[in-house]
This record gives sequence, C-alpha cells and structure tokens, in this order.
Amino acid sequence: MEEDIYGITYACPHGKRKTECPLIEIEHLSLKEKLHWINHLQPDQKRQIINFHLDCSVKREFK
Repeated sequence: MEEDIYGITYACPHGKRKTECPLIEIEHLSLKEKLHWINHLQPDQKRQIINFHLDCSVKREFK
C-alpha cells in the first residue's frame, strides 16, 4: 500500500488538491523533487498521507 503514495504524489486523481491536502505543500515541486520529499518521510507520515487521500477520495466520490 505504501507504494500507492507515488501516484498521488505525482498528481491528484480528482484534478485539484484540496487546501487541507498534506501534499499541497509540494504541488509546485518537480516530480524529482516530490519523490525526494516522499522518500524522506517516515512510514507513519506516508500512511497518514495515504489515509487522508482515501478519506478525501471517498468524500469526493459520494458527495
């Protein structure tokens, strides 16, 4: 599951990230810089980002 973070780091599947998205702060970075940022996170930080994404996706799909 942790590998899923790379896809959502590249781009939000819903087009535009919400302001509360933890990945909004790296939106302006190049892909190489985003990957570097992600690779230096702790496993629990990566899980928090993935959990945020899953919750956000469910809310967007079913609103």
